[in-house]
Amino acid sequence: MRGRNGTDELYIAAIAVYLLLIVINVFVRSRILSAVVWIVFILAMFRFFSKDTYRRQAENQKFLQIVDKIKNLISDDCQKNSINQFRYDNTL
Repeated sequence: MRGRNGTDELYIAAIAVYLLLIVINVFVRSRILSAVVWIVFILAMFRFFSKDTYRRQAENQKFLQIVDKIKNLISDDCQKNSINQFRYDNTL
């Protein structure tokens, strides 16, 4: 497996989406969803076995930047909600 891309964060996310879609498809039983499951799986395997590591690493970096932006938005919202929840009145 020397010279292959292997696992990275985008691969792990793709496999997680693949497994989630499989579970959903067990209950829904949709042919379209089944096709999407196969497409996600094939893309994940393509990334895993790809020899073009430069492109795969660039894709992974782009994915990590998007995930970072989402995490920052969520943490900012949580901080806004937690600040000034309680106001103290000093007048007695």
